[in-house]
Amino acid sequence: MLASYAIKKQHVALKIIEKEKEMSHKEIKTEAAILRLGRLCPFLIRAYATFQTESLVLYVMEYARGGTLHQLIKQKGYFRSHEVRFYSAEIVVGLQFLQEYGVVHRDLEPENILLNKEGHVKIADFGLACVHEFKGSKAYNGISGASGYMAPEV
Repeated sequence: MLASYAIKKQHVALKIIEKEKEMSHKEIKTEAAILRLGRLCPFLIRAYATFQTESLVLYVMEYARGGTLHQLIKQKGYFRSHEVRFYSAEIVVGLQFLQEYGVVHRDLEPENILLNKEGHVKIADFGLACVHEFKGSKAYNGISGASGYMAPEV
């Protein structure tokens, strides 16, 4: 949802999620913490604030005017090799940054890669992400993510 942030006179995106019974306070805090990392890396979507009600979680985030990588792929049909290198490089830098903080995205797909107005990558949607602090955390257990983008051996 698009909103206006009056203080900074800019548009922001609102991500509104209905809380599920299984959704823990820790999961909400984890996603909020990962979103705050966006201020440190130009290839991650940036969050400005997080709010909760009894039934909703609201994230106030940077608005990526360029749409998604998925939309761009559908619009263009294909990318030239220099475009593939450009987007791949920015995605890899963003993922390397996340790795330095122990973050595993677990749902990386073109729909979750946003583009700003200049066409630069903004990795988004950390709802399935986790921070692996020790072996045995959920980063190492189970299967998650979009089936169309999982490794074939999974």
